Amino acid sequence: MIAELGAREGGSVAAGETVLEITPRSQVWIEALLFPAQRMQLGDTVEGRFTLPGLAGTEWRAEASYIAPSVDPVTQTLAVRFPIPEAGDALPLGAWLDAEIAGTRREDVLVVPSSAVIRTRQGNRVVRLAGEDRFEPVAVELGAIHEGWTEIVSGLSEGDGIVLSGQFLLDSEAELTSGLQRMQGHDHGGGH
Repeated sequence: MIAELGAREGGSVAAGETVLEITPRSQVWIEALLFPAQRMQLGDTVEGRFTLPGLAGTEWRAEASYIAPSVDPVTQTLAVRFPIPEAGDALPLGAWLDAEIAGTRREDVLVVPSSAVIRTRQGNRVVRLAGEDRFEPVAVELGAIHEGWTEIVSGLSEGDGIVLSGQFLLDSEAELTSGLQRMQGHDHGGGH
């Protein structure tokens, strides 16, 4: 595999200058681009699982060997490289791949089903059980989202009862806003 071509048509080559660098194709790198916040959530160990769209049954797995120390000024991302030994011909060089990136397992994380989170222009809400047959919308700060679960950084506590699907009150954002205001108005009327 040609790793570097130092000569160009019409150019000159000085003595000792590298004209062509050839490396074996026994190992290649897959480079993933992560936003800084994503990188910070992953912890020290970063693992990747990569698949080629349209090619079922073939995947490549690796642990990151290099994480760029600075953000690319154009894309605002960090490059993370994964060495893939014995990639073979099934991994075409320069191809775009689907990636699943996993980090160090975190303990004591509060998560809710993603369907419980209601997203509006005013922020993210979860409907919490406030008493017998009473509900209240609660502003929440979201963290990582993975396989149908959403991390709640703040706004809820462990053991809070919540509505598992916020879709029960929305046909439109106007109805959602109205419904949330009615819930909040009901709470104020209840003497809280």
